[in-house]
Amino acid sequence: MKIIWMMIFTTDLLLVAGQDCTGTYGTLPDLERRARNYVLAANEGYVSDALLDSKWYKVNQYNMPTNYTNLDVGMCGTYFPIWMNGSIPSSSDGRVTRDACIISFFDICDPAKTIEVVNCSTFMLYKLVPTVQSSGYCFDPVKTEIEPAPAPPDSATVRSELYFTSETSRLGKQFWKPRLRFWCDFQESQKDKFFYLISWYVNGVLFKQAGPERYTSRNVTNLHEDELLARNYKLGITIKCTVRASTSVNGSLGNLTASTGYWMGIQVINPNVNLQQGKTAIVQLRATFPFGCYVDSSNRDPSCFVSVQMYDPYDAYNCLSSSISVKDSIRCGVKLQGLTYTELSLGKDYTNVITNMTITTKDANDYNPGRNRFVLKLVTERGNLVNDIIGGNYLTDVNVVVQETTSWKEKVCYSYIDPHMLTFDGRKYENQNIGDFILYRHRSNKQEVQMRTIPCWSGPTCACAVAVRAGGDLFMINICSKPRLITFVSCADSILQVTQKNPNFYEVIMPLGTTVHIKIWSDIYLNIDIYPSVKDVNETLGLCGVLNNNPGDDFLLPSGLQESNNNVFSTSWRIPSSNSFFHPMNFNPTLWEEGSYLCVCPAALNTTTPPTTVSGDRLSPLCSASVYLSCTKKVINQGKPYICEVRTKRSETPRTKELERILIKQSREDDPVFNIHRLQKRETRNYTFDEALVLCTSIFDANCTTTAFEGSLPENSNTFKNDSLSNCALDIMYLGDSSLANVHCESYRSHVDEEINRNSTYREANPGVVNSFRSTACIRNCNFHGDCINGTCFCHESYIEEDCSVSLNVYPDVDDTFNGGLCKRDEEDCCGDKPIYAINLVEGITKQKSERFQRYSDGTEAVMETISSNIPVKNKYEGTMNVPCYGRKRLSTDSRNIIQTFVEGVRVSLTNDGRNYGSPQTYFTYDSRCQGVVNATNGYTFYIINGTCFINDVCYSDGNQNPSDSCKTCQSSVDPYSWTNGCPSSTKNPPSSPDLILIVASVVSAVIGLMMLVVITVVIFKCCFKKERKITGNFQVNIASACPGNTMFDGNTLNCVQTNELNEELEREREQSFHNDRLWGERPRTAKEIAVDIKEKPLT
Repeated sequence: MKIIWMMIFTTDLLLVAGQDCTGTYGTLPDLERRARNYVLAANEGYVSDALLDSKWYKVNQYNMPTNYTNLDVGMCGTYFPIWMNGSIPSSSDGRVTRDACIISFFDICDPAKTIEVVNCSTFMLYKLVPTVQSSGYCFDPVKTEIEPAPAPPDSATVRSELYFTSETSRLGKQFWKPRLRFWCDFQESQKDKFFYLISWYVNGVLFKQAGPERYTSRNVTNLHEDELLARNYKLGITIKCTVRASTSVNGSLGNLTASTGYWMGIQVINPNVNLQQGKTAIVQLRATFPFGCYVDSSNRDPSCFVSVQMYDPYDAYNCLSSSISVKDSIRCGVKLQGLTYTELSLGKDYTNVITNMTITTKDANDYNPGRNRFVLKLVTERGNLVNDIIGGNYLTDVNVVVQETTSWKEKVCYSYIDPHMLTFDGRKYENQNIGDFILYRHRSNKQEVQMRTIPCWSGPTCACAVAVRAGGDLFMINICSKPRLITFVSCADSILQVTQKNPNFYEVIMPLGTTVHIKIWSDIYLNIDIYPSVKDVNETLGLCGVLNNNPGDDFLLPSGLQESNNNVFSTSWRIPSSNSFFHPMNFNPTLWEEGSYLCVCPAALNTTTPPTTVSGDRLSPLCSASVYLSCTKKVINQGKPYICEVRTKRSETPRTKELERILIKQSREDDPVFNIHRLQKRETRNYTFDEALVLCTSIFDANCTTTAFEGSLPENSNTFKNDSLSNCALDIMYLGDSSLANVHCESYRSHVDEEINRNSTYREANPGVVNSFRSTACIRNCNFHGDCINGTCFCHESYIEEDCSVSLNVYPDVDDTFNGGLCKRDEEDCCGDKPIYAINLVEGITKQKSERFQRYSDGTEAVMETISSNIPVKNKYEGTMNVPCYGRKRLSTDSRNIIQTFVEGVRVSLTNDGRNYGSPQTYFTYDSRCQGVVNATNGYTFYIINGTCFINDVCYSDGNQNPSDSCKTCQSSVDPYSWTNGCPSSTKNPPSSPDLILIVASVVSAVIGLMMLVVITVVIFKCCFKKERKITGNFQVNIASACPGNTMFDGNTLNCVQTNELNEELEREREQSFHNDRLWGERPRTAKEIAVDIKEKPLT
């Protein structure tokens, strides 16, 4: 019975112990410091368990000392050590209680605490309770030897090291993986005599202990990247190591030597940045550790870097207010250089190398920039195959304070009419010089505006062309000569934004936000406004002066010297033809520097707090040279976007070749020496300045709706009104043309409207004034041909366009067509859509009348058809005509009596009302291999080139053989339009008499058979069939010359018929032929082709 009770009791103990050993336990802090052989360093704090939680702690193979031998105050890493009074229980003892005794200055067990202990075979469990202040539980590793400890090393240092390990992919491919490890370096006390215990701390908490090991084996004590990743440690941690020496593996450890903290991460050296609006600032980054990239056996030296991306979690990046962007080419951040496999072997190291990240403001051209304080997030980007520990780490936030720049606000540079000039800082002057000028140029970026002036009226000059360049983009309006041109010359960067506000008003937004307004007046001169951006401050050159709020230094010469004379200043910015964008061969696109793109990363849109983690995927940067092309939402401007059709000027496309032809033609025709525009005055009267000013004021009051809002408009509106009145008075005084007052009135209205657009503070404070102004102020006062209702022109009868500027009764006169009206069909496609140049083309209104004709080898012509259709309109000066594509049908080789088609052409005239057509322009297609052309006074004349033939619509050189008959060749001296028989007569001996008899018999038999076949055929035809045959055209075919006068042979009836009857049949055949050919998608045959076809058909 007693044995049974013992078995039951033992079983209960095991059950209790088993339950304890499978529970959840705490980790006792500072376990490695609690050994009796641990010696506190001079500045090391004591272990104290006064605030220890009362619970079970797992201590692995550590045990509390069971006696007070070699135990005294100040040991076990604490001031008052605690030992266990009682033996270590066995695994079969289950849970036991013991007294924990505190050693003090006066007692070895004062006072005692009750604790519980369980031996779980492979580890020990202690249920500990809080103790008194400055006391702590002692725990010794198994086999601790208590003996004198050696002196500690003098110092210790944490050192990081990059190395590569060979790995094999799932498919067996070998690659090398970059890894990181950390050494605890110290000076060995006595060579290979002592053992060293290395303890590693991360962010002040013990991470692991390694050793004791001899110095030569200390590599096993290293801390590895994989160990940190396993416990979710990444960049931005502080690593520290401590070293203690002992004379044996289990011997007493000497005093501790601790390293300083090693911060492993990417450091933001200057996290607080002051940034001047429109300028740049530098954020400096530094990696404090080496890193590398994965490499494979085929490439051990890939480009190795880690990207640090910047974003603002509170910014929608919608371009409605200022943002902070990074100047880069493809990322909203920078690259930090890593080590390649070869660089590591050569001993290179990029640790602690400073990398600069350039940031700048990205402004929306609003006078109210919005925020001026930004908190920017920096995060490392995964995906570059660098060390695993790097990706997806947040760095220290960057705090940016933006200091507002105001000197660009309410500024404009302009060139008006003849031309009156105004610099950005408000300095007025006149530029009565002829030539090409730099109106605006940015010092640091590839932004430039050029203008051309030519004489107009009697003496003054006017701007008639403007070219806006940004990087590899060039947009031009040139109305100096015909054909007038509105086009992109190049768009290699695609960073210029061009909007057609109306047919006479184009807005060009340059990458930095600088805005150019170009207004066309009378199809002969241009008014140009340039509105600066904040990035133009202290950066502008040219006739617009220096934007810095100081008009006194605006007359800056290209040499850098200041000038007071406006004429000297103006001519200094005149450029030679070799530097002018208006000369076609001068513009060689130099792209915008990619490193100057504005890049943002909208990674956390629509959130109120920044994300705490990243997915690890690449952030999606928006990069562009333009402040408006790197937006999360497309910035929509009122008007029609003007699309570029020329990727680069040098690309060989029909559009670029046509554009170059037009530019060359303009450069020859617009020389003011040969082509001087003289505008006709609408009235001739002499005015004094005061009289002119009174007249201008009265016209402004009557026609400028802007004057009704004086006192309520933006602050500088009144200044600009007085400036407009002054310009108006000068023009009327010198030119005597009072209609120019309306031009200045429109300039005033347009300027006020732009100021309202740029001033959101004003718009929000004055919504009623803004709405009333825009509902009553129409473009150009509808040119007095319409009524302004709610800001929209309702044109009077016979007038159209947004500004009622075009009369339907005035036809668009054609100035030019594709390639000057000549197309070499042997070199290019001559049919389909081709450009046509005129004045006042209107989308959806303008129609073309195309008269297709053929010109024959004898110089006569025949109209084949006339087509009327609407034409697509690109702008008021350029449309697209449609040239029919008609395939040619070769003539037969024995039709020498049919006059051949030599060239084909289309005469195109245009109309806006369907009744009044302008003068037609002719467009020819020809084969330049054998056809030449002369531009005579009465039009183009074509001729056959010497040494060539034009036979059946194909060019041949002398000596070329007929593809189907080698005896016939091209002999232009004999007949350039037909084959010439070149085979000699036979020279063989005559056949013998028997042979001759046989040949004669054969020929007679064949003739008799053929005659019988003909008779049978005629009989059948006459009896059974009656088929109508038609010949089309103005040509008569002499098939049977035996017919009497005024009659011709009819192939249908095989009789001679009256000529007028045959002509009627020819016309019916022609109509049916056109119908059939179109039905089958073929080109309708010409009159000659049909006649030949009828002649050659066998009779049935």
